[in-house]
Amino acid sequence: MNKRISTTLAFSVIIILAILVAGISFYLWRGIKTENSPLVNLPKKNKIIACTMEAKLCPDGSAVSRTAPNCEFAPCPEIIGIANKIIITSLKPNDEIVSPVLILGSAVGGWFFEGDFPGEVYDDNGKKLGSHFCSFISKSEEDTWMTEDFADFRCEINFSEPKTEKGYLLFKKDNPSDRRELDEEFKLPVKFSEIVKNTNLLDWRSYKNEKLGFSLGFLESWKGYTATESSQPSDQSVSFSFNNGHQPFSIMTIRVVLENEWNNISNKSALTKITQDNGRVYFCDGCCEQKGDTGGGQFDQFQKDRCDEAEKILQTFELIVNK
Repeated sequence: MNKRISTTLAFSVIIILAILVAGISFYLWRGIKTENSPLVNLPKKNKIIACTMEAKLCPDGSAVSRTAPNCEFAPCPEIIGIANKIIITSLKPNDEIVSPVLILGSAVGGWFFEGDFPGEVYDDNGKKLGSHFCSFISKSEEDTWMTEDFADFRCEINFSEPKTEKGYLLFKKDNPSDRRELDEEFKLPVKFSEIVKNTNLLDWRSYKNEKLGFSLGFLESWKGYTATESSQPSDQSVSFSFNNGHQPFSIMTIRVVLENEWNNISNKSALTKITQDNGRVYFCDGCCEQKGDTGGGQFDQFQKDRCDEAEKILQTFELIVNK
């Protein structure tokens, strides 16, 4: 009897041990599989990278800081000009220009003499088409061109008919001495707009309004436009549109108001000031400098394309009040 109990107990112990061994083996096997399984993505903690608070001064006067992940300095803005000498901000290489061309930028004080330095326009054959002084402009009473730092300048150059499609603007340090080794210059390549490639424009391309006192030059793509002056005595304006085959919506309108009237409406987004003369303000209403304007969804594709060209046409604006 005792022998039978001992045999049964031993057999039970063996079964229990077998179950334990199997359970431990299964647990270990699952752990290894989970660790090596490519289907399990264990979350990784993002490593926070802290860069030193340093700034790098760029040639155009701006500053850039270090950025992650390598804590290298961000690239400086592209320089149009000569680093530490002259920087052009209103034009890029091979931009189209019309007469007069407006140039804005900054130059070190050593480039100026009596607040000016010369700017010139040349065609691709090296023929000078026009020139004018680039003059220091002050933004505050403390600003001066007599400095080793950069000083802002502005120049507006009228030029004659170009015989080539391309040319360049030449900016020269005003060096009053006889020491030619101190001379410095910068050439900016440009393209001449088709508007100024021929001074004998067809009548429809050269618009002149003696009553309002201004003129405009139009692109070939504007052939067939209609200019309509307002019949209201209080509204001095002329609108430009296309009527044949298109909805009769104005692409742009040139208006003239007194200075105090302009001050009351100048905050409207659709209005772009063109110039001011003798207390009168000339401004554009509609497609002026707003690329992608759809006329409130009413323009067809042709009108949208003409709208995108309005800014280029406004560059030809010229006062004829005193002519």
